[in-house]
Amino acid sequence: MTIALPLLAFTAFLTPLNHQTLVQSMDVLIWGLIIYVILIVTMPFLYGRYDKDQRDVLGVLTAFGSTTFFGMPIAGAVYGAKGDNVCFRFQYWLTCLLVLLRLHQNVRGAATR
Repeated sequence: MTIALPLLAFTAFLTPLNHQTLVQSMDVLIWGLIIYVILIVTMPFLYGRYDKDQRDVLGVLTAFGSTTFFGMPIAGAVYGAKGDNVCFRFQYWLTCLLVLLRLHQNVRGAATR
């Protein structure tokens, strides 16, 4: 797991870059950000009967799910290298948000010590 996932991300960069691929990548990055923001905002309302903390956690889990383990291999099997590239670029925002969350936890943990 610790070797396979970084290598999967690395291999997504190993494709030729031309103008069409660059434009498509930017489109996917923008749509990925828009979709993630919409899901983050709307998913907690789906779990209205739970308390706020549980609602937030369930909303984030529903918004992000496990697309790395389920979605990317399926897209790669169906669409080949192009599917892997699109999935990686869509996942870019998830990776950024997870890194920021981890940094926030580290800073908050250091402040309470």
